[in-house]
Amino acid sequence: MPILEVRNLNKVYDNGVHALKDVSFTVEEGEFLGVIGLSGSGKSTLLRCINRLIEPTSGEIIINGQDITKLNYSQLRQARTQVGMIFQSFNLIRRKSVLVNTLSGKLGRKGLWSSIMGYWSEDERKQALEFLKVVGLQQKANNRADELSGGQQQRVAIARALMQDPKILLADEPVASLDPATSHTVMDHLEAANKQFGK
Repeated sequence: MPILEVRNLNKVYDNGVHALKDVSFTVEEGEFLGVIGLSGSGKSTLLRCINRLIEPTSGEIIINGQDITKLNYSQLRQARTQVGMIFQSFNLIRRKSVLVNTLSGKLGRKGLWSSIMGYWSEDERKQALEFLKVVGLQQKANNRADELSGGQQQRVAIARALMQDPKILLADEPVASLDPATSHTVMDHLEAANKQFGK
């Protein structure tokens, strides 16, 4: 069974723009899939529909055998723990440490009180440090996120997504704002994470 199956997905915006038209594809577990297209062709819309950051107009999005287009809010919150997202704009908490930003990948699986208080177990901290090691930033764990370069911040975003322990990892143009050398480094880390953790 595919880890992800998209069937006849459509997204029509309120202004009449038909961003996605009958998109269908499957992704097997461990597969590394790239979506290529011109600016404005619907790539970001597709990714944001897959985890329902925006609502599709019609179609099915089946993750691990579950059609997430039919889930209510609480069911969707649980389903989203299976889908990691790496944004082009990093979306880090700039004044928090690299370690705390990485740990925040666990928030979807923690209770409300633990989330508010920022309580992290020793095992979670060790796991976060291991993911930072994977992306080559273990030595930056105590630095504030806003002290890092753009490429380093993107690698923290990768570590945060891996901390989520997702079944699927989505990356929305993760190297679009980076220089070529840094872009290669970030993509190498994504590929290594895919091989090591089977995402």
